[in-house]
Amino acid sequence: MARMRALGVGLVALALGACSKQTTTDYAAGTPDVQGLVIETQGGVPATPIGPERLAPAGFTSDIPGTSLADARGAIGTLNDQMKLFLSKVEALAQTAPQVDKLGDKAVFGPVTVCVVGSGAGCSQATFYLGVKHEHALVFSWALEAGPAGSTDPTQYQPVAAGWHRVGALAHRGFGGVAINLVNMNAVVPAYPGSGYLLAGYWNGAVAKAVKYRLLGFTPDGTNPVTAAFVGEKNGVTGATRVRVAAIAEVIPPASGTDQGDELVLDHIGWRPAVPGGFAGGGVGFSVITNYGQPPSGDVPSGHYYLGRACYDGAGTLEFKEWFLCSRGAGETPRTCIAAGGGSVVVGTSWSTDCAFLASAADTELTPPATAGQDPQDTAAEPCNAADASGGTGTPPEPPASGDMTAAQMPGM
Repeated sequence: MARMRALGVGLVALALGACSKQTTTDYAAGTPDVQGLVIETQGGVPATPIGPERLAPAGFTSDIPGTSLADARGAIGTLNDQMKLFLSKVEALAQTAPQVDKLGDKAVFGPVTVCVVGSGAGCSQATFYLGVKHEHALVFSWALEAGPAGSTDPTQYQPVAAGWHRVGALAHRGFGGVAINLVNMNAVVPAYPGSGYLLAGYWNGAVAKAVKYRLLGFTPDGTNPVTAAFVGEKNGVTGATRVRVAAIAEVIPPASGTDQGDELVLDHIGWRPAVPGGFAGGGVGFSVITNYGQPPSGDVPSGHYYLGRACYDGAGTLEFKEWFLCSRGAGETPRTCIAAGGGSVVVGTSWSTDCAFLASAADTELTPPATAGQDPQDTAAEPCNAADASGGTGTPPEPPASGDMTAAQMPGM
């Protein structure tokens, strides 16, 4: 997975060769932008932690760590920051005049030399080139290569991001896939601490978006590498969002004896923004904690999973939270588990009282998940309609299988 071959050509060599200058923006339009790929949750301040964050052995007398809106937003923020780090370079390069190889239908933008880590005197720089190839009709492939600051030696450059993009109604918006290679970025700039691969499939309109992320050994700081999937959708008409964040963490202590390893935490966040003169904004969080893998890792009672539900006001403040111990029996779902009752309240008084403000905004993004999955890499869509005001709607492709972006991984071509 060390190389990405979206273009099949050395960008630096092509840029230094006999190419003609051209100011066309067609190639630039064939690349995605940051806003089309970031996952959104909601606004407001992080929720205040409630009490000691652990599950008491005697029962649900306190909250479980890693299952708040603030936790989910922090994980999503880390992912978004890395996506911005790479795609912002693509955006900046796409605004320059390209050098075009008319026979090969390829364009190279750059070079630009910018900070990757740090700022001012402590900045570690790299030089970037962006290559874009017109594959056919509205489909383009692209690659971002990085090398030591100021280098003109093609052998010193590494592909750090690549993808394919099928242009929609607007430039930079459409349907495609992205692979980001943090390993190569570290090889070019040793001060950059990230490692692993960040892979995405996306569909977006002018405002709406649906994004699937797969993380393979992903770590932005060199610690705690994550292999999991995040998904997110945004309705371009109502602004409603629905996201799912996966985490593998030690959150449930053993009832007795030896700890059986980390559990899988799946946070499902649904959000409805404020409506002028109407709904004041707010959302829900549903957390599924389960054992996973074979042999299973985790200390959740066999044949069961923990289900938490919470509601947050328009500022993101936690109003209510309760936990259920749910069965994985035939016909059992998070919805039937909640309907059966028996939850243990850890914050607030009752769902009907503390979360009554949500009734005026009831919709799919505020409902419990349909299933209690056990796969940390599951990229199934969340229940939110990613319709756009322009009339478009769509489902994103699966993320690339690896960081090696070859034509075989570009289903839109």
